[in-house]
Amino acid sequence: LPEEEPEWWDEIEETAVHIADGDAEVVKIKDGELGKGAFGVVYKSTYKDQTVAMKELHLPTLNKKEKKSFIKEVNVLAKLGKHDNLITLHGYRIKPPAIVMEYVELGNLQYLLHECEDEKVEANMYDVRIKKKIAFGIVCGLKQMHLFEMVHGDIKSANGKFMLLFYNISLVLFF
Repeated sequence: LPEEEPEWWDEIEETAVHIADGDAEVVKIKDGELGKGAFGVVYKSTYKDQTVAMKELHLPTLNKKEKKSFIKEVNVLAKLGKHDNLITLHGYRIKPPAIVMEYVELGNLQYLLHECEDEKVEANMYDVRIKKKIAFGIVCGLKQMHLFEMVHGDIKSANGKFMLLFYNISLVLFF
């Protein structure tokens, strides 16, 4: 008998949690679309009784390049593990392809610096102590990445890669 060919998702880190396809535990929240990109849509969802962000890919099946990108994103988040300054991976799903990760209530740094109309948040963004905490959080997240020999390569508030959780910086990685 010929050797069975491995499935494409066999390249995903063993530390990443596989969420069973069609698992009822991952539920999209009505009107919970958080963002949209070329690769997929991010929804506010629930998983195991907690609010999460679920990045669901546009296509039910992926081409070779999309599979590679999906695997890379899951593997990076899985390798980094739990860290106060990095978004936590809860798991991934194959059909339809999705990545379930930590949800951050306040949104991205670009929004908080330039678009948020909440007076308290806006005032805090001008506080030098908060700015120092933001900068320190970014450095700590990048240091953790560098410990795993990873380089972010596209650091800026406008690309939505920085997220704030009660002024405790978390970095979101989208590859």
